[in-house]
Amino acid sequence: MFGKKEKGTSVMHFEGLPGFQQNMPCFINMDESNLLFTTKAGGSVTLPLAKIEHIDIMPELDYMQRYHNTGTTTAKVGVKWFAAICYTGGTGPARIGVWYVDLKASKLLYAIQERCTGSGGITL
Repeated sequence: MFGKKEKGTSVMHFEGLPGFQQNMPCFINMDESNLLFTTKAGGSVTLPLAKIEHIDIMPELDYMQRYHNTGTTTAKVGVKWFAAICYTGGTGPARIGVWYVDLKASKLLYAIQERCTGSGGITL
């Protein structure tokens, strides 16, 4: 009755969502056909699952090396995990980067990855 209303799984936005601040929390939800990113201030971005090409989930150091050509990390204790949600945008390939440290976000992002890429074999 007086508990917090669940808005989705909390992750930290890093890059790729217009109007969202870097390193600020946002919520991610998945329905049958979309990913929905929202903020406490009311901003939202919808990404159709059909546009997602792949999701790369990796430690911060690997993400920074792969996508920003730098070998730095900002984690003071433990590991910050990053997810690069790569999709086909209006003008070509695009990417949304989020980071997280908790198990709930990890489970959701791996579920999204599984749904978008499947677990089948690779066809060459």
